[in-house]
Amino acid sequence: MAIGEPIDFEGLTNAPMEENGVIFLFGKLHERMGIRIKAIRKGFPDAAAEVWIKDRLYPRMIEFEYRSSDFKRHGHDASKCDIIVCWQHDWRDCPKNIFVIELKTEMVNYMQG
Repeated sequence: MAIGEPIDFEGLTNAPMEENGVIFLFGKLHERMGIRIKAIRKGFPDAAAEVWIKDRLYPRMIEFEYRSSDFKRHGHDASKCDIIVCWQHDWRDCPKNIFVIELKTEMVNYMQG
């Protein structure tokens, strides 16, 4: 079995290599990011959440992907999603209305303090 690069974060020794790994890692990080999960489901979008912005909670819909470009490849509707959570953000022409959380960058920022 292939494994991702070493990250050694809260019991997860290696980086995600597919969408389920992204979901697992996000489950360890979401509270630190000011995100509350209301529901996770199979199907698009993957999660309903609330995000803290300037002392107020706002509802947001989240889609999990390994790469942000998978959102486009899967044919998802950008008008029905607010946030993509991915390991690698590689979608150069990502619509401006979608905020992308690249966990690879979040992990680097977290490890650096």
